[in-house]
Amino acid sequence: MSMYQMVQDIIHEYHPVWENTPKFVSSFDTFNAKFEALKIQAEKQRSYTISVRETRDEFQKETAKLAIRVAAALTAYGAEKKDLQLIALMNISEGKLTYSSHADTLILLDRILIQAQLYEAEIVEFGITPLIFASFVNHRDQLAVTILSPRKAIVNRKDSSAKIVELTNDIDALLKNGLDKMVTILRPESEEFHRKYFDSRMVLSVGSSGTSGNGTQTNPNAY
Repeated sequence: MSMYQMVQDIIHEYHPVWENTPKFVSSFDTFNAKFEALKIQAEKQRSYTISVRETRDEFQKETAKLAIRVAAALTAYGAEKKDLQLIALMNISEGKLTYSSHADTLILLDRILIQAQLYEAEIVEFGITPLIFASFVNHRDQLAVTILSPRKAIVNRKDSSAKIVELTNDIDALLKNGLDKMVTILRPESEEFHRKYFDSRMVLSVGSSGTSGNGTQTNPNAY
């Protein structure tokens, strides 16, 4: 998109050259609208996965802390009752809950949840009030939903990618078939505008190689 940004900046800079050319004004307005839409789609595409990942990781840490609190209460109850099996089941570290795979994390959370449901009344004496227990259940359920969110993000990214391709093709066609030709017509008005405009058309977006926005090589000698 860097080429589009350069084109936009140059045209704005030489506003007096084209402001009285209605067709140029109309084409540039269309360019601006499509470029703005392209930037929005690009930002959406970037944010889908990032926001989902950040939200998931942070929520997993919160859930792990709450789960360890419940597990500790169950361990204490097991020690009081000399229930070695319960103590062994609750031998779960916060690290395992935080850094294990999503599937393993949910398995460990469910192990704690099942035992907490069995001894819900008993662990109240160990600090797990009904409110804390309900919060743990809610966190576990919300984390399960959050873990599935990247699948939705992939769908959203595909939709956004399709829109980006469409907008890029529209902008490239508008430049090649419209603004490029009109800048050439306006060359007698400002040789400097013409030169800088086509210089900007040679600016390459990151990741491209000898291409413009959609991968089409831009050659100022063709105009």
